[in-house]
Amino acid sequence: FVTALLGGIWISLVIAQAFALIKVNVIFDDLLLGVVATSLIISCTRFLSEGTKTRFQKVLNFLEWRWLVKLGTFSYSLYLIHTIVMALLQLAINDVIRTPLVNFALLSLVGLPLCILGAYIFHILFEKRFMSK
Repeated sequence: FVTALLGGIWISLVIAQAFALIKVNVIFDDLLLGVVATSLIISCTRFLSEGTKTRFQKVLNFLEWRWLVKLGTFSYSLYLIHTIVMALLQLAINDVIRTPLVNFALLSLVGLPLCILGAYIFHILFEKRFMSK
Protein backbone atom coordinates (compact mmCIF):
# COMPACT_ATOMS: atom_id res chain seq x y z
CA PHE A 1 0.00 0.00 0.00
CA VAL A 2 2.77 2.43 0.94
CA THR A 3 4.62 1.75 -2.32
CA ALA A 4 1.50 2.45 -4.39
CA LEU A 5 0.71 5.58 -2.38
CA LEU A 6 4.23 7.01 -2.74
CA GLY A 7 4.32 6.07 -6.41
CA GLY A 8 1.01 7.82 -6.98
CA ILE A 9 2.28 10.93 -5.24
CA TRP A 10 5.43 10.94 -7.38
CA ILE A 11 3.49 10.43 -10.64
CA SER A 12 1.10 13.22 -9.62
CA LEU A 13 4.03 15.56 -9.01
CA VAL A 14 5.54 14.73 -12.41
CA ILE A 15 2.22 15.40 -14.17
CA ALA A 16 1.64 18.61 -12.22
CA GLN A 17 5.12 19.82 -13.17
CA ALA A 18 4.52 18.94 -16.84
CA PHE A 19 1.44 21.18 -16.86
CA ALA A 20 3.32 23.89 -14.91
CA LEU A 21 0.86 23.67 -12.04
CA ILE A 22 3.63 23.40 -9.45
CA LYS A 23 7.40 23.65 -9.24
CA VAL A 24 9.08 20.90 -7.21
CA ASN A 25 12.67 21.04 -6.03
CA VAL A 26 14.68 18.45 -7.97
CA ILE A 27 16.26 17.17 -4.76
CA PHE A 28 12.83 16.41 -3.27
CA ASP A 29 11.68 14.86 -6.56
CA ASP A 30 14.74 12.57 -6.75
CA LEU A 31 14.49 11.69 -3.07
CA LEU A 32 10.82 10.71 -3.40
CA LEU A 33 11.55 8.62 -6.51
CA GLY A 34 14.39 6.90 -4.62
CA VAL A 35 12.05 6.03 -1.75
CA VAL A 36 9.41 4.73 -4.18
CA ALA A 37 11.96 2.58 -6.05
CA THR A 38 13.46 1.22 -2.84
CA SER A 39 10.02 0.42 -1.44
CA LEU A 40 9.06 -1.36 -4.66
CA ILE A 41 12.27 -3.41 -4.68
CA ILE A 42 11.80 -4.42 -1.04
CA SER A 43 8.15 -5.35 -1.61
CA CYS A 44 8.89 -7.39 -4.73
CA THR A 45 11.82 -9.15 -3.05
CA ARG A 46 9.68 -10.01 -0.06
CA PHE A 47 6.95 -11.50 -2.20
CA LEU A 48 9.45 -13.40 -4.35
CA SER A 49 11.16 -14.89 -1.30
CA GLU A 50 7.81 -15.95 0.19
CA GLY A 51 6.80 -17.52 -3.13
CA THR A 52 3.21 -16.35 -2.93
CA LYS A 53 1.03 -14.72 -5.55
CA THR A 54 0.31 -11.12 -4.66
CA ARG A 55 -0.93 -7.89 -6.10
CA PHE A 56 2.68 -7.28 -7.15
CA GLN A 57 2.57 -10.21 -9.59
CA LYS A 58 1.96 -7.93 -12.58
CA VAL A 59 4.83 -5.68 -11.49
CA LEU A 60 7.08 -8.72 -11.12
CA ASN A 61 6.06 -10.01 -14.56
CA PHE A 62 6.83 -6.59 -16.03
CA LEU A 63 10.26 -6.48 -14.38
CA GLU A 64 11.07 -9.92 -15.81
CA TRP A 65 10.43 -8.94 -19.44
CA ARG A 66 13.42 -9.85 -21.58
CA TRP A 67 14.01 -6.31 -22.92
CA LEU A 68 13.84 -4.85 -19.43
CA VAL A 69 16.33 -7.42 -18.12
CA LYS A 70 18.62 -6.50 -21.04
CA LEU A 71 18.27 -2.85 -20.08
CA GLY A 72 19.38 -3.85 -16.58
CA THR A 73 22.72 -5.09 -17.92
CA PHE A 74 23.73 -1.52 -18.75
CA SER A 75 21.68 0.31 -16.12
CA TYR A 76 24.80 1.64 -14.37
CA SER A 77 25.87 3.29 -17.63
CA LEU A 78 22.36 4.72 -17.91
CA TYR A 79 22.67 6.10 -14.38
CA LEU A 80 26.03 7.67 -15.23
CA ILE A 81 25.06 9.47 -18.44
CA HIS A 82 21.34 10.24 -18.22
CA THR A 83 21.81 13.59 -16.49
CA ILE A 84 24.37 14.74 -19.06
CA VAL A 85 22.21 13.70 -22.03
CA MET A 86 19.06 15.28 -20.61
CA ALA A 87 20.86 18.50 -19.63
CA LEU A 88 22.37 18.84 -23.12
CA LEU A 89 18.98 18.23 -24.71
CA GLN A 90 17.38 20.79 -22.38
CA LEU A 91 20.03 23.34 -23.36
CA ALA A 92 19.41 22.63 -27.04
CA ILE A 93 15.64 23.18 -26.80
CA ASN A 94 15.64 25.89 -24.14
CA ASP A 95 15.25 28.81 -26.54
CA VAL A 96 12.85 27.00 -28.87
CA ILE A 97 10.33 25.39 -26.51
CA ARG A 98 8.43 27.70 -24.21
CA THR A 99 5.59 25.60 -22.79
CA PRO A 100 6.34 23.15 -19.97
CA LEU A 101 4.12 20.40 -21.41
CA VAL A 102 5.85 20.43 -24.81
CA ASN A 103 9.22 20.58 -23.05
CA PHE A 104 8.26 17.54 -20.94
CA ALA A 105 6.99 15.62 -23.97
CA LEU A 106 10.10 16.37 -26.00
CA LEU A 107 12.43 15.44 -23.17
CA SER A 108 10.48 12.22 -22.66
CA LEU A 109 10.08 11.19 -26.30
CA VAL A 110 13.54 12.23 -27.52
CA GLY A 111 15.58 12.24 -24.32
CA LEU A 112 14.69 8.74 -23.16
CA PRO A 113 15.76 6.99 -26.39
CA LEU A 114 18.91 9.14 -26.52
CA CYS A 115 19.75 8.18 -22.94
CA ILE A 116 19.25 4.48 -23.65
CA LEU A 117 21.30 4.62 -26.85
CA GLY A 118 24.06 6.64 -25.21
CA ALA A 119 24.13 4.32 -22.21
CA TYR A 120 24.39 1.24 -24.42
CA ILE A 121 27.28 2.75 -26.38
CA PHE A 122 28.97 3.79 -23.12
CA HIS A 123 28.44 0.26 -21.77
CA ILE A 124 30.01 -1.35 -24.83
CA LEU A 125 32.97 1.05 -24.93
CA PHE A 126 33.83 1.26 -21.23
CA GLU A 127 31.82 -0.81 -18.77
CA LYS A 128 31.54 -4.21 -20.46
CA ARG A 129 35.26 -5.02 -20.34
CA PHE A 130 35.25 -4.77 -16.55
CA MET A 131 32.24 -7.02 -16.01
CA SER A 132 32.83 -10.62 -14.98
CA LYS A 133 31.43 -13.28 -17.24
